[in-house]
Amino acid sequence: ANIEELAGPAAGNAGAAKPPSADSLRQLAATLSDAILEESPGNAEALLLRGRARLARWRTAKRIAPDSLRAGAEADLRSVTVQRRDKAEAWNELSTLLN
Repeated sequence: ANIEELAGPAAGNAGAAKPPSADSLRQLAATLSDAILEESPGNAEALLLRGRARLARWRTAKRIAPDSLRAGAEADLRSVTVQRRDKAEAWNELSTLLN
């Protein structure tokens, strides 16, 4: 499931005042990943999550997104592919970014 599906009505948010926006969930994912990386630098799962969140924020920005989001996503995803060559998700996200 993607972030939008997790935040949607089927996720139990029906009747809630206002579900969080997809962008705020992406920002939360990046923030939580940062916290994990402070405790466990180089954690491939946290890097993958942060890279995906940054990439999604860069791709879906309504205005021009800062290049730092793209550069950060690329750096995170490349780090994952170096550490864990078997992480197909990281390769997939990186190929999306580079196309």
